Amino acid sequence: MSTRSIGRLESQIRLIISNALQTKLSDPRLDRIASITRVELSGDMSFADVYISVMGTDAQQRTFMRGLEHAHSVLQRLVAKNLRTRVCPILRFHLDNSIKQGFETLKLIEKSEKERQERLGIYDKAEGESNDVYDVSDAGDVGDVSDISELADENENNNEES
Repeated sequence: MSTRSIGRLESQIRLIISNALQTKLSDPRLDRIASITRVELSGDMSFADVYISVMGTDAQQRTFMRGLEHAHSVLQRLVAKNLRTRVCPILRFHLDNSIKQGFETLKLIEKSEKERQERLGIYDKAEGESNDVYDVSDAGDVGDVSDISELADENENNNEES
């Protein structure tokens, strides 16, 4: 099967499961905010690895995954009913921490950037003023286009005299 067809099936499985999590399942363990990050079909289409990111603590994530395993047969049946293939892949659910890790990485980058700015003296905490070269907060109004044209005319006149 072509890569495009496999990608389309992966996308369909992702949509079916997402819709079921939002509307069809009423298990209280599945009340956490979760998103399906990706679905990967095996080469022979016998397995579909479903990666799910769950917001919350580790205990809440484990509880969500237990609820998801409990609802496995319902989700499997929904996927089989809605896919138009001869064989329905067996769903395997995996907890995906990539979103959480990405968020933590961004927090670390922001923290290190703030420390770097403080170390270089770009931001003076005591005075609350920025010494940043690119800070244009106190630049005032730039003026209108006629001011710029006058400056350009003066510059041309100075160049002609030289």
